[in-house]
Amino acid sequence: MIHRGLICALLVFAAAGAADASIWERFEARDLEGRRWTATELDGRVVLLDFWATWCAPCLAEIPTLRRASERFGDRGFLVLGVSLDRGERRDLESFLRRQGIDWPQVHDGRGLNGPLAREFSVTAVPRTFLVDRSGRIVGIDLKGGVLLAALPALVAAPNAACDRPGCGSSPAAD
Repeated sequence: MIHRGLICALLVFAAAGAADASIWERFEARDLEGRRWTATELDGRVVLLDFWATWCAPCLAEIPTLRRASERFGDRGFLVLGVSLDRGERRDLESFLRRQGIDWPQVHDGRGLNGPLAREFSVTAVPRTFLVDRSGRIVGIDLKGGVLLAALPALVAAPNAACDRPGCGSSPAAD
């Protein structure tokens, strides 16, 4: 029997094979708080870029998994960065986030699939996720639920000597 971690690793790297690595290098966005996020700023972290919408049932079903991942791995250099593809008003999205207890950063421009990030990442439907390792490589696409949670321990455990910012290094804490 093949070890579950090996299977997850194979799935992660096989799925990422189709991703254009240069899209991450060009990544730039502002979240609802006004914070500017760039690939350089995120270097040294494991990032799940989550394209989603409040009207998307499969997206909403993933919220508990994203919350669990943030809680388990956030202090080890993992960050969920949401990209809401809602076309509604910003205040409606902010209200939804408060009601759902979603506290990870969110990008929203109100243009849905026509927004620059959705176009840059060729997002044509949601949910769509990109898992980026500490060195800025897209190592997984559309990982969900247990598969995502199983892939994260190895990624957050990988050291990054270039990381000198709080929250982007790894710690020896066990899962």
